Amino acid sequence: MVAMSDDMKNMLMDAHGEVLRAIELHKNGDKAPLSPAILNNVKRELEDMMEAMDPKIYVPSYSRPIMDWPEEDETGIVKRLVHVSFDYDRIRK
Repeated sequence: MVAMSDDMKNMLMDAHGEVLRAIELHKNGDKAPLSPAILNNVKRELEDMMEAMDPKIYVPSYSRPIMDWPEEDETGIVKRLVHVSFDYDRIRK
């Protein structure tokens, strides 16, 4: 059986990889979700979340800005990032 923290760590690592791929798309001039500035902020927050693994120590703040992003999210990254933030908040030590 995998512990909740292991599942959460995997979700965070997957989200981090997805954000890195979107940042790379922007760097290459390709269409990508969100803006490079927001993606870099989310990347830092995901790294802080992976290090803390405790919502009592670190709480991400990226959810509101990405939920308010005016463009359509064809990739689904916004929904996944909001889901990760929600699940992270439910971690209990």
